[in-house]
Amino acid sequence: MSDVVVIRNYRPKDLESCRSLWRELTQWHRLLYDDASIGGKHPEKFFDKHLARVGKDHLWVAVINTNIIGLIGLILDGEEAEIEPLIVS
Repeated sequence: MSDVVVIRNYRPKDLESCRSLWRELTQWHRLLYDDASIGGKHPEKFFDKHLARVGKDHLWVAVINTNIIGLIGLILDGEEAEIEPLIVS
């Protein structure tokens, strides 16, 4: 039997796991764009700013067992919407 992926709303207890995923995404962007300055010394602070901007009701996590393996966010701006971030580890 394979593990089941569950998608659920972000919860405050998910903060550190989501910060870790954000750091992983930042590292990927640094490699992809060959720019070590992306995200600064503490990229998790950008996750905190993103969370404050969009609110916890616009973030979802993907979970296998008790491990958070993904994060997706939705930015709403008038009649437009943008998926940001989309992270799967």
